[in-house]
Formats: sequence, C-alpha cells, structure tokens
Amino acid sequence: MVEGLKKDDSLSYFSDLAKIEPYLRKILYLIDQAKFEELSSEKKGLDAFINALKLNPNRIDFEKDKIENLSGTSNFGEHLYRTYHLRNIEGHQCENWTYRELYENIESVLVIYLYANNKFAKTLKPIVEVAYKEREADFKTYLEGVKENFKSRIGRFIHLKGHEDIKLTLGYAVERFSEQIAEKTERKGTIDDLRKNHIKENRMMIWGDAEMGKSTTLE
Repeated sequence: MVEGLKKDDSLSYFSDLAKIEPYLRKILYLIDQAKFEELSSEKKGLDAFINALKLNPNRIDFEKDKIENLSGTSNFGEHLYRTYHLRNIEGHQCENWTYRELYENIESVLVIYLYANNKFAKTLKPIVEVAYKEREADFKTYLEGVKENFKSRIGRFIHLKGHEDIKLTLGYAVERFSEQIAEKTERKGTIDDLRKNHIKENRMMIWGDAEMGKSTTLE
C-alpha cells in the first residue's frame, strides 16, 4: 500500500502477507486453548478457525458463494471471502495480476487482520503487554550493549588514509573525455577528508585489505 512501490516488491512479500491462517490460529490459541486443541487434533482448516472466532456471522459459504454477491456486505464479507481464497497462494501465482487486483487482495488481507485484532483487542492486549514487559529489560540491556560496543570501536578508530587509483576506477566508471585520464591527478588523504572536500562526484569505492578499517570507516 506504499505509494510508488514497484509491483515486483509488492509481489515479493505478498505471499507472506496472505498467510493469515497461522495468525488466526494463534489468536484462537491465546483466547481459547481448548478449542484450538480440538480443531487442531481434528486437522480442521481455515474456515473452522474463522467460524470458531466468529468472524463469519453472515455464514458465507467459501466454496459456493461468489464474491460479486458479497460486495458491501456487513462484517467485511467481501474481504473475508477474498482472504480465505488466498490462504495457499504462492508469489508466482499473482505475477500476472493487474495493480488493481494486487491491491484489492492486499487490502482485503489487511482488513481481516484488523478485523480480528479489533474483535479480540480486550483479550489480547493484556497478554501482549505482559509478554512485552517480560522482554523489555533484556531488550534495553541489548541496546545498551550495542551502543557501548560501538563507542568502544569508535574510540579506537584511526582515519583510514589512502590514495586514488585511477586504473582501478576505470572498470567502474566511464570518463566523458578519455584523453583527460592521463592528465588526472590522483587524490589522496583520509577517507573523511576526501569525502568532505575533494570528491566532487559524491561517490567513491573504498578498496583495501581485510581488517584495514573499511567497514568501521563507513560506520
């Protein structure tokens, strides 16, 4: 739903987005573990979990009803129907869809995620909040560790020095006037100084042996 997102990018995550069945199973597990165990032991499919969560009060028959008859129905019938039929889709199956078809299906899946969340928000909120509080201290400790590690490395950092290798750049750039290459003066100094003062092209390749400090320079 991001404006300007390429269709290829939309397709790349769409098959994961459409896998709402594990999500609804998780909700049922959290709010009614006995019912979850019952349906799981009977190897019930997505429709059974939808009904157990009471997300289908219109009693849509997912195999016989037609989507054109469900447009505008209450309780998001059109979106529920479309989402049900996406449950096993793979990315390659929607490659030939138009943008409209793609975003209709994305919209429907998002609607059902929100519909289920909203319906069980009061039950799910304390469960989620408790789990978050239990992890919060460890998460903060982890972040502090990352910060301290970074400060330690930066504290030992020495600016990487080098010089421009015109021969090396020829493989990656096309000069407008090749006769100027021989006359070009190689630039040299620290990466930081070159970046700030001498690289009019606003781009450079850092080339050096392992452990020279290339990654740290970039950081």
